[in-house]
Amino acid sequence: MLMRIFRKTVSINRVIQLKLEGEDPFYIDLKDGKAEFYEGEAEKPNYTIKTTAKLWKEILQGE
Repeated sequence: MLMRIFRKTVSINRVIQLKLEGEDPFYIDLKDGKAEFYEGEAEKPNYTIKTTAKLWKEILQGE
């Protein structure tokens, strides 16, 4: 589902930092209609999402 959302972002170039409680941080680099995932902290993210892993999973599943 996540990739389906990102495919619609062809003209968006953004970095999203995710900090899920109890998990190592990672970020998603959206560029030219592609999404690349990286472990760690982004240098200058456009957005930061802080939540529990459970809630993030529910969001991705559309619950």
